[in-house]
Amino acid sequence: MNKGKVKKTLVDLIQMIDLEAFSYLDPKKDELPYWPRMEASTAYFKAKGLLWTRTTNQVRELANDAAQIIEQFFDDEKFTVGEMLKNEGRWDLLETDEDGRIQYIKDEVLEEYDYRGPNNTSAVDALTEGVEKYFDPTSLPGVVDPKKYEMFGAVALNFLAQYVRSVKATYDYKTGDYAPRAGTNISTLEMEGLAAMVVSAMELACFGERLRSEERLQEKFEARLKQAVEKKDEEAKRLVGQATVEFAAAYKEEQKKERTAVALEKNRLRHQENHEAKALVLEEFGKNPTRFNTLEATGAHLVEYLQKIGIEKTQRTVVKWLSEAAQQKGLRFGYKKINTK
Repeated sequence: MNKGKVKKTLVDLIQMIDLEAFSYLDPKKDELPYWPRMEASTAYFKAKGLLWTRTTNQVRELANDAAQIIEQFFDDEKFTVGEMLKNEGRWDLLETDEDGRIQYIKDEVLEEYDYRGPNNTSAVDALTEGVEKYFDPTSLPGVVDPKKYEMFGAVALNFLAQYVRSVKATYDYKTGDYAPRAGTNISTLEMEGLAAMVVSAMELACFGERLRSEERLQEKFEARLKQAVEKKDEEAKRLVGQATVEFAAAYKEEQKKERTAVALEKNRLRHQENHEAKALVLEEFGKNPTRFNTLEATGAHLVEYLQKIGIEKTQRTVVKWLSEAAQQKGLRFGYKKINTK
């Protein structure tokens, strides 16, 4: 983690909940733009389904509480790992103020310790674990009988609101604010960011649906159990056993369906993201194809380029893309014509 103000990339921006983004998307009134990510509508439909009884203000309140849960998760993680490092005398991995209070934990800690910080843990993962520890219905005075699954729906809608904002506006790093986008052109890099937003929203909505299914199954089980308690002797035992078996079977089936749906969606989006990463590489390669003497050197350079914008690809994959492009252009490297056979 770097000291001072850190320049925000698109990937950084979607790691946080930004309530201001709701000014670009009111989930109770607005439709989601069909372009440029058609699959965003699926995530929007799922997220709204988790919150169909809630008002816009209640959605904002749920998203705000989720943001506090995520912040609490990271604060506790920093405190726990920080205390462990202090006890072990690893001050080289800590940045402290003059009073010895931990300001942040350095990224080098990941080479030796398991530390989940905002730089290596997504808001989705932090909320998934944090909601089990810190969810408190009394902290939401404006929401009657709030549910855990509703928080995932609210954050999904916030990520989709950020998606709409990124389509309609651009972030000005000088002013730290958004300005209306001039025209409809969206760069390949921006498309990568938009895809990440949609993937995060889909993951949140799917997890929320799973929590809702579990809660409904639990309520059904408890109702059957109450019915059984009111019966007598053998009939009571039979009903308890039947309810238990039905609950276990239904829960298992719901889990199976959810895992299959999420896996299929992630695989499809991952394939699309891989295509867009290739487009980024070829776009950058096309600016100066002969900058390096070999494809390997060019590939190493472009792997670093992708890493800087938050995309991980192996050098072998990048070199394969470059080899195909170079052959089409008839380029030579190291006085040998490229051979992809």
